[in-house]
Formats: sequence, structure tokens, C-alpha cells
Amino acid sequence: AGAFDITQQNVPTRDPGGTLCGRLVCQIQAGEARVRGLEFEGRASLPTGTTLIASATHLDSEVTEDTNESIVGNAIPQVAKYLASLFVNQRIDGGALAGLGFGGGVRYTGRSYGDTNNVFHMQDYTLFDLFLRYDLDNAAAMFDGVSLSLNAQNIADKRYVVTCSSPQSCYYGQGRTLTARVQYRW
Repeated sequence: AGAFDITQQNVPTRDPGGTLCGRLVCQIQAGEARVRGLEFEGRASLPTGTTLIASATHLDSEVTEDTNESIVGNAIPQVAKYLASLFVNQRIDGGALAGLGFGGGVRYTGRSYGDTNNVFHMQDYTLFDLFLRYDLDNAAAMFDGVSLSLNAQNIADKRYVVTCSSPQSCYYGQGRTLTARVQYRW
């Protein structure tokens, strides 16, 4: 478990003089923001070869100083109030499938604001992941330290907004991704 209270000074904010940098108002380092939070993580390794990892986070973010007084007290954009995850990893240590590992998990990101005025929200989202791994040294001693893995992230190919810089300028998070890897550990 952990608790924290972080204050960042010199956060970029709009120039109160309205100086233009191209078509946009320039930014100066005059703002301040604070994030207070609680984090919990638990891990259990069972005698069956199963490992469970769970985490939960609560964040309270706030703009504490800015040249635009109307946003002081607002939440910091793109900072979700709640985050959580749960992963399960199963490893087989004996028999014909020795060296095989598989598992999956779920990741949750709560709703957040998309702008400093706290006018519009980015919706919460939940993503699911899977993996499969095999340690080759179980097949032949000459492959000691070599493993193969296949990871799938966002298996439901969920479409979700991960960040916004304005209501007209939002970006989607990564869709379904498959990654294959060969690894050697010595």
C-alpha cells in the first residue's frame, strides 16, 4: 500500500498577456498542480503454480494555481480518478506440458476530464489481455535460457479515447495487438 501527495510547480499555462505563438496563445511556466493518491497492490503465489496480481489506485488531482483563475480547483485533464487491474499467471512445472505458462488479465481506467475547464469527459474503459509462454529448455537442454512468448493486448479490440488536447482533438488508444518474442536469459 502507498499514499502520496505530489505538487508540481512551473506547470505550463496560457500567457495572461495573450502573446501569440503562431495561431495559439503562448504558454508560460506559472501554474501549479497537485495529485493525492492511494495505491494498493497484492500478489499471491499459490503452490499450484498460479500467481495472482491485483492493484487498485485512487487519484485526486487538482489545478492549484494558474493564470486563468476559473480553472483553479478543477481536476487535471487526462488523470483518471480510478485505476485497477487483475492478472493471473499459471505455470506448469511437471509432466508433458512442463515449461508452459499462460494467463491473462483485465485493466480498468476510470473516467477523466479531457480539458482544464472540466467541460467534457473521456469515458472509462476496460481492456483484456492474454499471454502464452514456453521455456524451451524443457524440450532440450541445449535451449537452456530460451523462451518463446505470445502476448495479446486489448483482445476485444475495444475502441477507446486515451487522450484529448481539445474536444476536437482526441486520440484513440491502441487496438488489438499481438506480439511474439524469443528471449534468451543467461
